[in-house]
Amino acid sequence: MRDPGTEIGGYVEAGYGRYDRKMVRASIDLPIGDVLGIKISGYSQRDDGYVKNVTTGQRINDDDGYGARLGLKLKLGERSSWKGSVSHLVSNSENILNFLCNPVTPTDCKGRFATTGLIEAKSISPASYNLPISGRKANFGLGNRTQNTLVTSNLQFGFTDDIDLNLITGIVNLDQEFALDFADGRGLPNISVPIQPVRGYTRGGFSIFNDGAHNQFTQEVKLSGKLGAVDFVGGFFYIKEKNKTDLADVFSIATLPFPPFSAVPGGFALLLGDRTLRNT
Repeated sequence: MRDPGTEIGGYVEAGYGRYDRKMVRASIDLPIGDVLGIKISGYSQRDDGYVKNVTTGQRINDDDGYGARLGLKLKLGERSSWKGSVSHLVSNSENILNFLCNPVTPTDCKGRFATTGLIEAKSISPASYNLPISGRKANFGLGNRTQNTLVTSNLQFGFTDDIDLNLITGIVNLDQEFALDFADGRGLPNISVPIQPVRGYTRGGFSIFNDGAHNQFTQEVKLSGKLGAVDFVGGFFYIKEKNKTDLADVFSIATLPFPPFSAVPGGFALLLGDRTLRNT
């Protein structure tokens, strides 16, 4: 997030670690005279995940992602300048409930374990769910995927050596898709059976499927400076935000008390809710 440098330079870093973790990041400054500064930065990271799902055989709780940023700094005069940037970040990571010992084989304590039957995938066949979930989220597999684009602009006018006017603009676009099992493929605890047995429900024990789009615009006008012994800052701030969240909740149980449950391997699943929330 640093400003572009005044000299040509940069760095490259790379790393490798446990769970086949690979990481690389780099940045370079490319000034053009004393007027324009350019900074280009980026990163990429990927790993296999530190948790073994003994139901699906997959490794989960990985942390994959990449991103890039372009930063600019333009000198407009003796006291005026403009700084702007645009960045795009993609993340695919989750933090699913997991245990030190294997819930299926409690004597196996070498690693971290999960038992959810919800398959990790960018999309899966809706036929495997047998529930009337609407929209794109009906096909979501286990995981949490986000894309974030951020645009910033800061235009500064120096009226004197001590008084500045800043026009600061920000735009944020965030898309988030996730399917997360909050009960590890089991029924939720109750008084009579506080620790539920592992069942590996294909819809998860209690899962939320979410497809969200979030957009924000901000504008700030700031006057700051120094008058004699007094430092001051004042101005105006405007924010407009628009959100759309399409989500469904699914609860799985071992027995079928009444309709409208749908059969899944190891039990039955109930669609508790499917709705779209909008707010501004």
